[in-house]
Amino acid sequence: MFLGVFLMSLLAGFGFDRLSRERIRLGIWSKVAAVFLCVSLVSVFLVYFGGSPLKDFAVGSAVPAASRFMPEKSQDYYQEILGEAYDVFRATVSLGNINFMVPFLLIYVAAFLLYLYLSSAIESRAFRRTGFILSIATFISIFLIQGKTSVAWDFIPPHSPVSYLEDYNSSEWRFFPFLLYRARSEQFQSHFVLSPKAVEADAGAALLGGLPNLNALYGISSIDGYEPFMASRWIMPLAKLGSIYGIQAEETHKLGKEPEALLAENLNLLSMMNARYVISGVSLAIQGLELKKTLFTPQYKLKLYLYENKNALPRFYWARSVVFLKGPDAGAVLNSVNDFEQSTFIECSDCFNGKGSLRPGSISSLTIENGRYHLETKNDSTGWLVLSESNLPGWKADIDGAGVPIFRANELYMAVEVPSGVHSVDFHYEGIRGEAKLFRQLGIIKP
Repeated sequence: MFLGVFLMSLLAGFGFDRLSRERIRLGIWSKVAAVFLCVSLVSVFLVYFGGSPLKDFAVGSAVPAASRFMPEKSQDYYQEILGEAYDVFRATVSLGNINFMVPFLLIYVAAFLLYLYLSSAIESRAFRRTGFILSIATFISIFLIQGKTSVAWDFIPPHSPVSYLEDYNSSEWRFFPFLLYRARSEQFQSHFVLSPKAVEADAGAALLGGLPNLNALYGISSIDGYEPFMASRWIMPLAKLGSIYGIQAEETHKLGKEPEALLAENLNLLSMMNARYVISGVSLAIQGLELKKTLFTPQYKLKLYLYENKNALPRFYWARSVVFLKGPDAGAVLNSVNDFEQSTFIECSDCFNGKGSLRPGSISSLTIENGRYHLETKNDSTGWLVLSESNLPGWKADIDGAGVPIFRANELYMAVEVPSGVHSVDFHYEGIRGEAKLFRQLGIIKP
C-alpha cells in the first residue's frame, strides 16, 4: 500500500511538472476519465439510495453468472455470499462514511481543477497555487480523519493479558494466541465477507489477545508469528497446534481436523515450545489447560479465555535424558508424539545415545536481554543445557569465555554440552551480517 502511494505520488509529480511547462490537449483519454468519474459518482448515489430493490436486482443478476462460472456450488450459496458482499460494499461507499467521502470528493475536486486548467479556464500560476493548497489540504484532512477513526486508539484494552498474571516474565514464558477471530462469532454472523463492525470486533480481539506482530503493546513473547526469519521447520508444529496466524491457514486445514482437536492432541508440542499461556477466542475443554481468566474487549464486549499450561517447559533447562538423532531421523521428531519433558532430541552425528543430567543442577540467569542469555550453571555431571530460542544462523555460545558448538534441540531450539561444576554460559546473537555488532557499537544494544 505504501509503495503504491509512493509510486502514484511520483507519477503525479511528473504529471504536474509537465503541465507546468506545457498545456496538453484534451484527448480521448480525458473523455474516458470524465465518463468514469461520472459513472462512479452516479453509482455511489444509486447504491446509497437504492435500498433493498437495487440489492435484490444486483444480486439476482449476478447469481446465474456466478453459478455458471463455478457450478459446484448451489445458487443459495452464491445468493448469500453476494448479498453479504453487497452489504459490505454499501456500508463502505456510504455517503455517511467520512472515511470514504472525504478522499472520494477530493479526487473529484482535483479532477475538476485539472479540467479547468486544460480547458484554459484558469492560468498556470493559479493552477499551481491551487494544486499546492489542495495537496496540503488533502494530507491534513486524511491524517485527521484516520487519526480519529483508527481502531488502534479506540480498541487498545486498558489492561493487558499479563496484568491478570501475578508473576509473568516475558523472558521466561510465551503466549499462544488461538482462534481469536472466533470471539466475534456470537455477535457477527458473516460467513464470507466481514462487515466494517466485524472488522472492528476482530481488531479488538487481536489487540487484547496479542495477535502476532502486536506483542509490542504488552511486551508479550509468543510462539506464533514473532520468530524473526521463521524457518520452514516451524510450519508443521504450528499447523499441528491449530495455528492460523504465524503460518498460512491452509497448512492447518491440510491435517483434516478442527484446530481445537489439533491443539488437544499436541499439547506436548505446546509445552516443548515454552507456551505457558493460551489466549483463545473459544472456550476450550482440554485436559492440561486451566482457565485463569475470562477477558472482555472494550468495545462489543467480545469474550476471550486465558488458559495456563502448567506443563510448559521453561525457556532454559537441563535435559533429563538425551536421544541423539542422525541423518533422516533428525526431521521426524515433531511428527510423532514425544514426552519432551523426559527426553530431549539433539541432532548430533558424532554423539552416542545416553543419559543427560539425571540429577539436574541449578541454572541462574545473570543477564537476559534481547539477543543474549548469560547464565550460571552448577551441575554434578556433564549435562545438556537447552535454550528455547530458534536455532538461527548468528547465534554463538561460550562457556567460561570459550566458544562451544551449538546443537539443534527438539528440531527447533538450541542445546550445548556443559561440563560438571560451576560455569558461565553465554548465548548471544551476533546477527547474520553483523548487524548486532553495529548496534552494540552505536549503543543501541548493550555489549
